[in-house]
Amino acid sequence: MRRAWVLSAAGATICASVLCVSAVPQSRPAAQSLAERMPRGALLYLEARDFSGLLREWNASQVKQQWVKSDNYEVFSRSRLFFRLAEAQKQFALTAGVPPDMNFLVQAAGGESGLALYDIGKLEFLYVTKLPSGRSMQSALWEARRGFETRSAGGTPFYAHTNQESGRTVAFAFTGDYLLLATREDLLASSLELLSGAQQDTIAGEKWFSEATASAGEPGELRLVLNMEKIAAAPHFRSYWIQQNVSDMRRYAAAISDLRREENVWREERVLLPKPEEQSPVGETSESEREVASLLRLVPGDAGMYRAFASPSVEQTMTLLDEDIFRPHAAQVSTSKIAPTVNLAGGEVGSAADLETRIDQPPEAQEAADESNTLLRGAIARIGVQSALEIRSARLDAASSFVEISSAVVLRGATDWDANALRDAVAEAAQDMAATRGANASWQPRGGISSSFFELQGFFSLDIGVRGKTLILSNDDSTVSAILAKLDAKPTDSTAAYAAGFNHSLNREALFRLSEALDHSSDSQTQGGSEPAFFAGNIASLSRVLSGVNSVSIIESKSGGRVKQIVTYRWAP
Repeated sequence: MRRAWVLSAAGATICASVLCVSAVPQSRPAAQSLAERMPRGALLYLEARDFSGLLREWNASQVKQQWVKSDNYEVFSRSRLFFRLAEAQKQFALTAGVPPDMNFLVQAAGGESGLALYDIGKLEFLYVTKLPSGRSMQSALWEARRGFETRSAGGTPFYAHTNQESGRTVAFAFTGDYLLLATREDLLASSLELLSGAQQDTIAGEKWFSEATASAGEPGELRLVLNMEKIAAAPHFRSYWIQQNVSDMRRYAAAISDLRREENVWREERVLLPKPEEQSPVGETSESEREVASLLRLVPGDAGMYRAFASPSVEQTMTLLDEDIFRPHAAQVSTSKIAPTVNLAGGEVGSAADLETRIDQPPEAQEAADESNTLLRGAIARIGVQSALEIRSARLDAASSFVEISSAVVLRGATDWDANALRDAVAEAAQDMAATRGANASWQPRGGISSSFFELQGFFSLDIGVRGKTLILSNDDSTVSAILAKLDAKPTDSTAAYAAGFNHSLNREALFRLSEALDHSSDSQTQGGSEPAFFAGNIASLSRVLSGVNSVSIIESKSGGRVKQIVTYRWAP
C-alpha cells in the first residue's frame, strides 16, 4: 500500500501516516463522506473514519520505531522524493509560521477526515477533519493566525497567507467542529461555502468518483478514490509511480481501494473501472477463470511464492517453462548508483533489469521463446492451456547452509494430456540444458501408487506428473508429491482471472542468506560501505521491519466490465 505520491508537507505526512498504520485493529462505526464538502477537480480523494485514532496507533507501533532506524529508511532519507518533501515542509513552515512536524499533525488530526489532492506538481490539496472546537482553539495553527490575512466565505472567517519568495499559500479555518487546511484560498473558500449549504459542484458529483464509489459498497477504515484519467497523464505520476506500470494504468478511468481490518487479517479491496473503449464484453465467467481458482487448492503449504492466471498463450507458457524449469538462471546485473533517466514530456521510468518477481500482475507476453522445443510446443498448442500455476520456494539446507530454490509449473489443459508423448517432448526440451546435454538421461518412476510420477535423471532431476488435464513439471520431487496429494481436494466454487501469494514468514531466512550472496558479488561491496547493500541491507531491513506480516495474497476477478482485486495481509497473532 505504499504509494509514492508527491504531496505538500502536510498532505504528504497525512497520507503517509494513514497508509502506514500498523497497530492492533479496532472496529469503528462508518461516517458520512466528506467528499460532498470538497470542490470538484481533484486527482484523488483519501478518507479515514478516525484519522486521529490511526495516527495514535502508528506512533505507538513497533513497526514505526523499527522503520525509522532501518537501512531502508536511511536510503529513503537520501532519495530525491524525500528531499522534495523536505523542501515542501520548509516552504510550508515559512508560510504558516508553524513547522509541519508530528506534533502539528497530532494537533490537526481529528476523527472523520478527508484529503483531496488537486495537483501533484504544484502540491495543491484540501484537508478537512472533524475536530472538537476546544482542541481547535488550542492548536499551534490557531496561535499563528496573527501572521495571516483574514478572509470570509460562507459566512465564516478564514485565514490565508502567501509567501512571496516561494509562492506557497497556506489557508485554514475553523467552523463548528471542523478544521479546514488548504494550499489554495479558492479551495478552502469553496469548502466553507459547501459547509454552509451553498450549491456547488463537488468531488462526489463527478463521474469518476460516483461510479467508483457505487461499485465498491460501504467504505472501509480507509478509502482511496483515484481519478486515473487525470493521474496517468500527470508527468510526476509517471516519474514517481513505483509500480512502473503506467501504460497499463492508462486503461482505467477510475479506481477505488478500501482497507478493512479484522483481528490479524487486513484486506485491501480494490475496484478498477476501465475506460469505455477498454471494456471487455460482459459475459459469463470463462472456464479458464474457474480453472484458476481450482488450481489454488494445489499450492503446497510450504510454497514461498505462487501465481495462477487464465488463458496463457503458447508463447507465455513456453517462456514460463523455459525460465522456471528448463533454463532457470539469475541475470548478472551491475549495481547502478544513477537513477533512470526520466522524460517528463512523455517517458516512463524504467531500469535495465527487474530486481524481483512481481506477484501483483500476470506475466506479460514475451517474444518467441526458443523455437527448438518443437515437440513440447506442439503438444501445448494442440491441447490448449486454460490456466497455469507457477510455484517457487527458497529453503535453507540444514546440513550445508546453502539455499535451495525449487520451482514447479502446473498446466491445466482443455483436454487430457498424452503422458507418453509429453515425456518425449519434455526430454527433447531438456536436451538444450547445459546440465543434461550429452548426459545419458532416462525416465524413472517415482512416488507411490496414488502419487506416482517420473523423474528424468541426468546431472540433476526433472520431474513430471500427469493426471488427466493436469500436467506438473518441477525440479523438486517433494513439490510434485505435495501437488499430487492435493489433486483429490474439492475445488472451490469461486472464480479468478489471476491469483498470487507470497509466504513471507517461511522464506525470510532463506532469502536473507540468498541476498547476502547476491550482494557479495555486486559492485555495492566495493563502494567503501557508503550505503547499505541493496538486497542484504535495504530490502532485508524492510523485511525485518515487517516481520509480523506472515503472508500476502491477491485475487483478481472481472465482472461487469470491472476489475476487482482483493489483497489480503495476514499478520502473526
